[in-house]
Amino acid sequence: MAITALRVTRDGPACSARSGSNSSTGPATCTDGSSRPAPRNGSECTATRTAQATVTDQLGPVAADGRGERQAHVHAAKLSDMVNRLIGLALLLNRVPDHIFDYLFGVSTWGCIFRGASVFAGRDNCAYEGSQWLPTRSALKELAPGPSDVFVDLGSGKGKVLLIAGRLPLQRVVGVEIDEELSECANRNIRQAKPRLRAQSVESVAASVLDWPIPDETSIIYLSNPFIGQTFRSTVNRIIESYDRLPRTLHIVYYYPWEHDWLMSTGRVIVEGVRSGNWLVRPRWWQGGHVIITYRVAEVSEVSQSRRSSNRARSRAIRRWSGPNRHCFTMSAPGEGIIYSRS
Repeated sequence: MAITALRVTRDGPACSARSGSNSSTGPATCTDGSSRPAPRNGSECTATRTAQATVTDQLGPVAADGRGERQAHVHAAKLSDMVNRLIGLALLLNRVPDHIFDYLFGVSTWGCIFRGASVFAGRDNCAYEGSQWLPTRSALKELAPGPSDVFVDLGSGKGKVLLIAGRLPLQRVVGVEIDEELSECANRNIRQAKPRLRAQSVESVAASVLDWPIPDETSIIYLSNPFIGQTFRSTVNRIIESYDRLPRTLHIVYYYPWEHDWLMSTGRVIVEGVRSGNWLVRPRWWQGGHVIITYRVAEVSEVSQSRRSSNRARSRAIRRWSGPNRHCFTMSAPGEGIIYSRS
């Protein structure tokens, strides 16, 4: 029995044979180096070379493709790892100002607080996660609030936005938080930062937004996606009722606007500003959900007139969010890998 090995060289295929025979004469050798019984003419060596060349031509690209695929997988894995590292670094850098904020004010507003009565349990409440300092401050300063303005944060959590607003010359800053523990934490933070606050009054109230009466002198209402569904709709209806009782300049500043489409469908708000909700602004940021939208509550006639006007001069961000856009928002339960979404 003969074992044949194929070897590819630059000069073409060469065939060698190792025979199991112990014959003293041994096998003859072909002119191309193959060890086979000598043929009567050169036709057999020629046929062997032709067959070997055919096999090599067929196997060569397969082997090359296999190496290419392995190299492509290696490069893809390295690229994926590099992208994940960059994303992780960006997330860390994005939160640096918030750690600085807590350090400067000597407070604790950091962290994501997840309670059982949430969207993951069939309820309307969302997890608490403090809004980012710099984007929120910029959104509020754009409204140029004065000493006669009243600021209300619905779902104020640990009171971070209360402290941000409290640095502005407002008449009153009040937060409404259903969780008593979080509300008490907010009041501790307010007491700690009080020497650096400019507002005349800053406080957190432990109450449900559905039970707490919205003051008719309120001029700015802040929402950091604290609740969704019927709770959100009932709250907005009460805000509009307050406006109808006392027409005034009333703004709603809404971060991660989960209920944007429904809010626009009321026909009672006009989008006046859109900015990134992140300190590190990525390209085409307005296409994502991490935005801060400033709405102004208005009469139906004014809203209709605003929608009929040309929007060519508006920024792409405002064009994107000046009406319903069916954006797909998602939320994840901290540490549980559960995702709640709505499109």
